[in-house]
Amino acid sequence: EIASCLVGSEMCIRDRFHIMLLISMSLAAMDLIRLGAKLDQTKNPSWGLCALGFMTVTIFSTAFVQKVIFTAYADLPVAAAVAFSGVLCWMVLQALSKNNETQAWTYAIQAGLVLMILLNLKPATIVLFVGVLGGTSFAVLRDPDVQLSKFLKLMPALILPGIFILLLWGWFSSTHFHRGGHSVMPFDNWQWHHMGQTLLTIASIMMKKGFYFGMMLVLSALSIVALFRIRSQFDRFTLIVGCTFVGYNLFLVFVYLAIFHGYSGANALSYWRYNMHLAHLGVFCAAYGLSILWHEKLAGRFGNTSKYLAKLTVVVLILLPVAFAPKLRFDIRAPKQFVKQVGAEMASILPKGARVMVLDPLANGFYAKLMRYQLYGVATLSRDISLFHPKKLDYVRKYIEDSNSTHMWVHTQSKDVVEVLGVPLKERNAHLLEKQGAGWRLIKSWPYPGYNNPNDIPD
Repeated sequence: EIASCLVGSEMCIRDRFHIMLLISMSLAAMDLIRLGAKLDQTKNPSWGLCALGFMTVTIFSTAFVQKVIFTAYADLPVAAAVAFSGVLCWMVLQALSKNNETQAWTYAIQAGLVLMILLNLKPATIVLFVGVLGGTSFAVLRDPDVQLSKFLKLMPALILPGIFILLLWGWFSSTHFHRGGHSVMPFDNWQWHHMGQTLLTIASIMMKKGFYFGMMLVLSALSIVALFRIRSQFDRFTLIVGCTFVGYNLFLVFVYLAIFHGYSGANALSYWRYNMHLAHLGVFCAAYGLSILWHEKLAGRFGNTSKYLAKLTVVVLILLPVAFAPKLRFDIRAPKQFVKQVGAEMASILPKGARVMVLDPLANGFYAKLMRYQLYGVATLSRDISLFHPKKLDYVRKYIEDSNSTHMWVHTQSKDVVEVLGVPLKERNAHLLEKQGAGWRLIKSWPYPGYNNPNDIPD
């Protein structure tokens, strides 16, 4: 289990840390609903409210992607840190609007610590760090009930923990990693010629993920209204969410233009996954706003019916995992089980210390990670060729030669790439090859179990 979590792409459905995060966020959502609906905060919440809180951060979150939530990807912790820090910054403004500086200091210290955690998860989240604090600062500038001087006194508590962890990361990276990270290209190399395709791809993703982007665009529109007049606590919340969302997405466009190269930039690589970092902040704001709407417009009309709705919510929460079990268990898809089986056989065939290269030109690199896990302790994966690598013969030939591989696992085939190997390979099969002189020798083949292409089986 620990090894599969470290791999980061194999399912780890018993990852207790992520489950704890979901529970923590559900409790926060429940409190926001109670606050907006003006329910008694001193009483224990009902089972119906608890169920609604959990459903808010899962099926209603607009970004519940099982292969991200139930794996060791850092996206859920990042989303949780953004959501909690945004709510805490909002609570800082609430306290300042009531001239309760002691409470404001308490919330500011908590927000600073959460923002420090955000930066510790990934240094690249500095953009989200700036976004949350920038949105909060913008709300202060537009809010007549919050004094700027009092807010500025709290800034050290908000930013110093994050600065400390950034400096620590910088020292650690400089002493342990020498390859560096992504950098901005010279202006002359910016991918203006791909900008049209990038924007069309972003628009297409927005259409496909309409629930999330629709929610965030509505909240951003409400934040524009709040720019001219803040009339409520909800207006402050929308300003933080709207500024963070707009700023982050403008930054992503800049990344695709000036940092990512070729295919990655033109096709807005991971645009949806990056936006998932803001999903729970948006959901918290939407849940609070809808609970206000419920209290002011709808609660009186339903009367005793609300009790039955609460019971129905509990029943739905219990039944949903059963109804969606096949979707949740994405780890049992046929291609993944096939690779696990092949990997186990290869571990018994390969000599100790073998260097295996993975040739998977039609996939995104996932199966190479899965095979690395299966061969751990027996062989080392030297390199892999995936969908994102150039397919030119000269490049592939040199890439393979430079890997110094003793064996080759071919999962999927493309005509140009397989031509380099010089070995006839049967289609709809995976193959294990061994280096023999200047060429390759076929050792064993495994037919696909009931499909023509692993990518035909959706997650």
